[in-house]
Amino acid sequence: MATGHALNDEDRQPWLETLNQLMKGWFDAGKSGVLACSALKSKYRATLAAGMPKGTVSFVWLDAPRELLAERLAERHHEFMNPKLLESQLKTLEPPKHALRIVNDRAPEEIVNQIVEHISPTQKVK
Repeated sequence: MATGHALNDEDRQPWLETLNQLMKGWFDAGKSGVLACSALKSKYRATLAAGMPKGTVSFVWLDAPRELLAERLAERHHEFMNPKLLESQLKTLEPPKHALRIVNDRAPEEIVNQIVEHISPTQKVK
């Protein structure tokens, strides 16, 4: 991805299975957690939730206009997401039908608080 080449389904599958195992481990240990990844396709989300009891995995779709995403990517400096991949990511996206949709156009703290309100109305992020 750093060189501008998008991952294909075969590239992603082992990574998604690893994340699924991580979540199963949390559940089996009586823990909870937040896992952030670009589960762009329905089948990716199915892999992530596979074998988990119903209602234990929730998806949040952080939706933002293309222009805002491009602007944010241009400001980021890291080794793995080449800004040239934005178009392929958006073309790959299958908007989730059963996810909390959050318009991601505000400060991160506001976004997190909005998500937490849906999960646990009494908690706030400071």
